[in-house]
Amino acid sequence: MRIWKAAKGLGATAALVVVASCNTLDIQNPNEPSSSVLTDPNVLETVASGTFRTWFNESGTLDQTLVLQVQSKGLASSWNNGNMNYYGGVDVSPSDTASDPLTWSRALRPWTNDLSAAGRTSIETGWFGMYATLSSANDALRAIRSGGVIIGDAARTKRAETWAQLMQGATLAYIALNYDQGYIIDEDTDLVSVQRSSRRDVKLAAQAALDDAIALANANTFTTPAAWTNGAHSYSNTDVAKIANTLAAMLLAWYPRDDVEAADASVVDWAEVEAYAAAGMS
Repeated sequence: MRIWKAAKGLGATAALVVVASCNTLDIQNPNEPSSSVLTDPNVLETVASGTFRTWFNESGTLDQTLVLQVQSKGLASSWNNGNMNYYGGVDVSPSDTASDPLTWSRALRPWTNDLSAAGRTSIETGWFGMYATLSSANDALRAIRSGGVIIGDAARTKRAETWAQLMQGATLAYIALNYDQGYIIDEDTDLVSVQRSSRRDVKLAAQAALDDAIALANANTFTTPAAWTNGAHSYSNTDVAKIANTLAAMLLAWYPRDDVEAADASVVDWAEVEAYAAAGMS
């Protein structure tokens, strides 16, 4: 009986394989499969609104935020959750500290950018998390701007578009601040030919995206549902413009990586930082 049941199971499996083999999984561009589901206005709004939650969760994850804290000696950790203990260590020898006791406090362990190293996961977390968020924001913008999808009415559509635009800028800003290179991808990018760009170019793209979000928020009147931030708060279009201005100020102010860059007017325009901050959150 057991043999018979097993044979029947194998026969059913074989039949499924034969049926499945009649279809093909080949697609023209493996980096951009069909997103026809985004023609559904309700689905599209969910995709656009959900970008904030994924961005917020990824930008505050233990593997990145707390690791950066211990790496800069702002915090200390005796545990290695998210590689905190490892990145809170130093790359100096005992002889170095003997000759200069301050060496230990000044030495920072850099990112271990090695596929064979356990510490690489802290680098990957922010990278993959941000690009997953950016992908959703771009999907929403593409459906609205190129696909002509209307979410209920024009005002509601502009609300989703503005929110997705804000998250496009926020994700690119995170990449510019935390990595030496990145992919500049928006809703019009040809993913087949995309190439890595310098952190400076990613910063400029992020700033431009945030400027677009500011313009959209100032030009349209809306209030976001509290559910978009997991029930935490609703935001008016004026609030969204302030958030975008503050993110732009943070992007420019935090971009310099040392005193030399901070003092270089070609790297950061502090008057521009001040202007964004003045128009931002209190």
